[in-house]
Parts: sequence; structure tokens; C-alpha cells
Amino acid sequence: MESIEILDLHDYKNILDDSSPIQKLLSKCFDNNIVVRVDLYEFRPEFLEFLKKNDHELLHLIVCGGFNYKFKNAKVFTNYRYLYELKQFYKNKIYLLEELNFKANKEQYFDALLGVTFHNNFIRKNRIFVKNFIEENNLLDKVILKYFETKRGTIDILDKQEKEEFDIGVKNFNIDKLKNLTYTVEEIEYEGEQVKVSHIIPVDIYNKTTYSIVAETIYENEYSFFTEKTYKPILSKRLFIHFAGQYHLKNLRDNYGFRTFDGIIDESYDNIEDQNERWKQAAQQVLFLISQPQEQILEQIFPIIEYNFNHAMSNFNWLHHYEPPLPPPLS
Repeated sequence: MESIEILDLHDYKNILDDSSPIQKLLSKCFDNNIVVRVDLYEFRPEFLEFLKKNDHELLHLIVCGGFNYKFKNAKVFTNYRYLYELKQFYKNKIYLLEELNFKANKEQYFDALLGVTFHNNFIRKNRIFVKNFIEENNLLDKVILKYFETKRGTIDILDKQEKEEFDIGVKNFNIDKLKNLTYTVEEIEYEGEQVKVSHIIPVDIYNKTTYSIVAETIYENEYSFFTEKTYKPILSKRLFIHFAGQYHLKNLRDNYGFRTFDGIIDESYDNIEDQNERWKQAAQQVLFLISQPQEQILEQIFPIIEYNFNHAMSNFNWLHHYEPPLPPPLS
């Protein structure tokens, strides 16, 4: 590439306006290579339609996940931002992972650490589904369920009782460290380093459970967005069931090279287009695992969880698939 224009696409509110940064870039008729770093956190299907209409060989899209659409001309690369941050912290603090207990026959089978069910007027329907499924099936003695029904995804508005229940799942954690924070993506000092609250692996909760329910941030069918919610079970060598969008597991395999658990559980739910039907089938796998001996399942998943852990720890730079010249890493 002789000439590169770089745009970080985080604020989508005015993306379709003629005056938006990406519109200004596109108005240059693609005289230069354009690298667009796409943060899928508040991405919406209409923005994908916008990118599809502007499909061009000089357009390079770098995403924290994957689109369920194959561009004919634009090149799509995977950004491993969240996994990179997690693996770097725990590579330096590997002793924290050595505290994990992989023994079978735990009293509780799953953790379901759902976070907030509402955020900035956006309903996390997948998390509400999981919450209702657990409660309606009387699984609270089998699942550690944690969620907050706040209308904003913030720590500072939680009341005193909620803050006391804000269990990040590590021993002797001083909850006062959270008192000046607004969001869980903000950093605190933990084990001598700065780390996002959301990136702290809940070792104590994992030691009380065997498997993880993951209700990802985004559950749109048009694309997959991978965050620490997916990577914490991987680094902790756990089987996980996803309540997310269609082809979420497929993209985790195809774009990131991980293995999942089809054949041990039925992961055909990942192919179902209708979200409620998809989550109902995923929920059946929760019930299936609760009915199975933990020791037997742990023996079956051992090669997969070992591969995933080693794959995560050995690979994944900022822009692993992007050939030089590289844009600078995200800050």
C-alpha cells in the first residue's frame, strides 16, 4: 500500500450523514487505500448494509469478530483486541490461572454472569432469555446467576446492595476499588498491573462450577462480536454454551481458529436463524449437561480445552491477519 487513510469507526450515530468521516473518505473516490477499524460494540445491521454498498477493493475493514457476509472486493481482517489484552495480562500473571480447580462433581454446573440486561436503552434480549430460562426451570441451585437490570451499563448508579453483590469472583477483592468507576471497561490496579474490571477472570466462581453460559454483548445475525465474555472461559479451560447471533461459533472457529464442542453437545443451534429458537436449542444443551456426569464430560472435552488454551496463549497479536504495512495498534 503506497497511501493509507485510517479511520476508527466507533461512533455510528451519524455514519449515514454526508458529513460523517467515513462519507468524507469515500467521497475521495477511493484514490487511497482506506483502512476502517470497526468497533462492533454499537454496530447495527444498517451500517453493514452501508459498507456492502461501498464494497471496493481499496477498502480494508478490521473487525473484532466477523461478518456473515462475504465482501466481493473489500478485504476483511480480524482484530483480536479483547483476546490480546486478556492473554497478555494472564501471561504475566499465569499463577492466577493455576488457582483454577478442574475437578468434577461440583455442586453447581454453570456460571451465568450476564452483566446488565439493559444498556443505553438497548435491551440485551439474550441475557433476559437466559435469566428467565434459569429461573423458570428452577436451576438456581445448579447455576450461579448474576445480572443487573440497570438501564445503563454503569457501576456508579448501582445502589449499595447491588455493589455488595457485584462479585467479580476473586478472593479478598476490595469492592471499594470500584467506587470511583463508571464502567466495567475502566481499569483498576489488580495484582500490581492495570487491568479492566471486565477482564478479571472470576476464579472463585469458576471453581464452584464446571461450565459457562456466555451471553455475548451483541446477538445480531449479520455479524459476530467477540469480547472477554467468550475469552475468559477459553483461558480458563472451560466448555461454554453461547447465547448470541447465528454462526457465532462458526466464526469463532473460522476467524479465530478455536475449536468448539459439537459431538459432545449439539451445537447445531448455532445454525438456526430465528434467535428465540436458537437460544431454546442452546438452553437444551444446558439441561443435557446438567443430566450428565461431569467427570465423563470433562474427559471428553479435555483435548479441546487444552488446544484452545494453547492456541490463545501462543497466537493473536493486535492485527494477526493484517499484512504490513500495519496501522498502529488500538489504544
